[in-house]
Amino acid sequence: MDGGRVLRAWLAGRMSYIEATRKAVSIGQMLAIGMGILGLLVINPWLILIAFFVYIGAAEEGKSTEMSVSLEGIKVSNLMSKEVISVPPSMNLNELVDTMFERKHMGYPVAENGNLLGIVTFTDVSRVPSQKRGEVVVEEVMTKNIISLHPDDPAEKALKLLFTHNIGRLPVLSEQRLTGIVSRTDIVHSIQIFGGKL
Repeated sequence: MDGGRVLRAWLAGRMSYIEATRKAVSIGQMLAIGMGILGLLVINPWLILIAFFVYIGAAEEGKSTEMSVSLEGIKVSNLMSKEVISVPPSMNLNELVDTMFERKHMGYPVAENGNLLGIVTFTDVSRVPSQKRGEVVVEEVMTKNIISLHPDDPAEKALKLLFTHNIGRLPVLSEQRLTGIVSRTDIVHSIQIFGGKL
C-alpha cells in the first residue's frame, strides 16, 4: 500500500495527480492479481488473502482520491441544500414518520427558533416499538452530539465526515444558526458535475 503511494508520488511529477493515481491503482491491482495467482499455484491461502486486500485497498484508494480531487476548491456553501426542512423537538414519532414518507427524506435536523438541537433519523425511530410512537417525541430519540460544518469549509471535509462517521447528512451552521444541510446525494451530484471536468 505504501509502495503504491510512493509510485503515485513519482508518477505525479510526470502527469496529473489523478492520472498518476489511476496508473498506480492499475499497477497495484495487476500485482495483486499476480500475487493471487501465485498463491493458487503454490496453495498458499495467506498469499491469496493478502492479494485480495491489496486489490480492494488499491480500488478504494483510487475512488477516494478521485472523489477528493473532484471536490478540490469547492466549498460546502456551493453544494449544500439551503432549503432545510427541520422538525420541532415536540413532534411525536408517528407525525415524524408521516413527514418522512411525505417528504421522502429519512433524516431531519431538529430545530427550535432557528437553533439546532439535534438530528433525528429513521434509524432512531425504528428503535421505538410502533405502538408507542404516538407517545414518544423527537427530543427523546434524537442524536444530540451533532457533527456539523461551516459554509466556508472545504467540500472534502464534508466527504470525509460523512464516510468516516457513516452518516447520511450533515447540518451546516453559521454563527450557530442552521443555514443548510449536506447529504451524501449532494456530494455525489457535485462529483458528477465537477468530476467530469477532470
